Amino acid sequence: REANEVTTGILNQALLNSMTKRLVQDYDGQPQDWRKFVSIRALRDFKTQDRIRLHDFGTLSTVAEGGAYTNLAWDDTRETYAPVKKGNLVVVTREAILNDDLDAIRKIPSKLAIAAGITINEFVYGLFTGNPTMADATKIFDDGTQTAHGNRLTSALSATALQSAMTLMMKQTNTAGKRLNLRPAYLLVPPDLLFTSMTLVSSTLVPGSMNNDANVLKGAVEPLSVAQFTDVTDWYVIADPRQIETLEIGFVGGRETPDLLMQDAPLEGQVFTNDQISFKVRWEFGGGWLDYRGAVWSQVAG
Repeated sequence: REANEVTTGILNQALLNSMTKRLVQDYDGQPQDWRKFVSIRALRDFKTQDRIRLHDFGTLSTVAEGGAYTNLAWDDTRETYAPVKKGNLVVVTREAILNDDLDAIRKIPSKLAIAAGITINEFVYGLFTGNPTMADATKIFDDGTQTAHGNRLTSALSATALQSAMTLMMKQTNTAGKRLNLRPAYLLVPPDLLFTSMTLVSSTLVPGSMNNDANVLKGAVEPLSVAQFTDVTDWYVIADPRQIETLEIGFVGGRETPDLLMQDAPLEGQVFTNDQISFKVRWEFGGGWLDYRGAVWSQVAG
């Protein structure tokens, strides 16, 4: 066999399966706190995804003896998003394989896994900081000009501010004007506020109090540090997706981890013409907001 064929054959047999496994393992080890508050769905294709939110009914009508039932009108709202394909090639030469004794090549999956973790974290948390527009032409979060959603504060993170955010969410109403009594489950903060948030919801007594008052916020929400939040003062609360579907992330084919592929056929492509092996990482996903009522943003000046 030709030397390059032997080299690629050895690489294929010895490394591809283990490298793919390493990619998945290392990706699973990346921060994925977003999974706690999003709804995850398997997508069949790349078509624009329609998510229909049926409008709500109010209270049931009283029916008189022998009387007719009152008909309830209904309607719906559609939110949409389209998945995209993410990926790159990593090319390795025959010389690199022989000279490096495979040590550097074995690290490729780890580096790709880190890149994949960064990619999806930036995508998910960009849905917060980007404050996109919904189907009804309103933004997810009120921004000072828009006030229709009632999900914005301007207070620095504190016990009082956190209680205000929780109260805002509990007062959210359905489309029939009935209160939903939603409860925040997660407190999303930049790294700069992580220890403040942990103190607020972990202390048995009110932090800084001299009266031994019980801390009513203990365990109220779970703090999550978001490295992608670069504003050092803004923070968010969001509900558990089992209570209200607020955000959805969809993966084409249900593949929630990246694919690692290798082109190493000795008589084809760059393997034949350039003595190069190509690794391809591919990931197909998308996502978007489904409902504004399950999240509150505190936009702090400065």
